Amino acid sequence: MAVAKRQPKSEAASPSSPLMAPTSSVTLSFPSRFFPVAGVGTFIITMVLCIGLNRYYEHPIGGIYWPYISDTAKLPPEQAIFGFGMTITCVWIIASVTLHYGKVKRDLEQLQRKGVANVSGHKRNISALVAGLGAAPFLGLLAVYDTERTPGLHLLFVLFFFPLVLGFTFTTTSMLGYMLHKYETHKDAVKASELAELRRSVRAKRLICVFLTVCVSLYLPIGMAMVTDWYEYSNDKAVHTFRAVFQHLSVLCIVLFFGTFWWDFGSIRMTVVQSVEN
Repeated sequence: MAVAKRQPKSEAASPSSPLMAPTSSVTLSFPSRFFPVAGVGTFIITMVLCIGLNRYYEHPIGGIYWPYISDTAKLPPEQAIFGFGMTITCVWIIASVTLHYGKVKRDLEQLQRKGVANVSGHKRNISALVAGLGAAPFLGLLAVYDTERTPGLHLLFVLFFFPLVLGFTFTTTSMLGYMLHKYETHKDAVKASELAELRRSVRAKRLICVFLTVCVSLYLPIGMAMVTDWYEYSNDKAVHTFRAVFQHLSVLCIVLFFGTFWWDFGSIRMTVVQSVEN
């Protein structure tokens, strides 16, 4: 039986840990920070390969001055790389979102065990989990259903992905802001180093949320209302270029948001334990 647990290294390796029954063994143990780093890294590598191949083969990018991301990967071979890379990125996102939910859940429970009054936030944490898990598959779907063959489906998945990501980022930031407030008033409940990392994380997330909201608004509702055709760019080259720039900035904000998970996960570790059921 494989059980995934997130524990500090010393506890995961300790024979006295409740995870370590006489019939159990640690199969894997590594920092939980690996997941957001892997997600950001996979995304960046995928984009570099797609744009590089697109330019090498001189494939069309929609006829505008600055292309939409998907238009740099709508023909082979970059189309296959884009679909595969974004699907793998989905896996890292799902893992990161789930681990983040578990980390916040544990922190809330620890506050309650330490006697901190009026601890809430569990519903908000679940909402962040649902929004994050809901958004992730649409990233893979919008990559697989490209703008060349299925532009309508591609746009539909885009319209699902970005609002759900906005919901996830705002709910997560609100949740961590609440945790920061609790820790600031009960500093004995948290280590000084963890409190400093939480301050940096919340400060960065709040700034990213503001920029993400502006960029997504200009890219989708406002930008879409300004063009005469969502799929044909020739009549509104300048406006489509405007939208494409803010699409890139929106994606950059999302990448940076998941990058802040480096502070959130801190010293937490992902441990896979194998044991025999009695």
